Amino acid sequence: MAIDPTGRFALVLQGQKQISMFFVHVSTGALVPIKDNVQPFSLKEGGAVEAVFHPSGKYVYVLNEKSKNISQLKMERLNGVLKEIGKPVTTNGKPVSFTVDPSGQYLYVLNENEKGLLKYKIDKLTGLLSEAEKIKLPYAPTALDISREFH
Repeated sequence: MAIDPTGRFALVLQGQKQISMFFVHVSTGALVPIKDNVQPFSLKEGGAVEAVFHPSGKYVYVLNEKSKNISQLKMERLNGVLKEIGKPVTTNGKPVSFTVDPSGQYLYVLNENEKGLLKYKIDKLTGLLSEAEKIKLPYAPTALDISREFH
């Protein structure tokens, strides 16, 4: 499950290929089905294990462990409707976790089999990913997060 940066929408992964979108009730936090978006969104790729919103709230990225890639989606900010943009981006190895940095410029993926990290650049106009850098680690990573504050 992921909540968009405004706190207005919640994204729930259903099985390995479907996503349901909900409004988040402002005062109670209840998840309310979106009338215009009742049918779950179906991904072309399988094995969805995690989703993350871009800090702008316009884009959603879904990590597909089974197909070893990332689905790239655009979200309509008025009604939460999702649309795939571009082709899924290959992660190689076994992707286990991912996140977008607070500035929205980069998406990082941990690859367990590769013992490393992939850093993708995010196009600020389209939200599309392009591989920027492979970073080797001396161990097999299992989780990743980026602090919102730097001291």
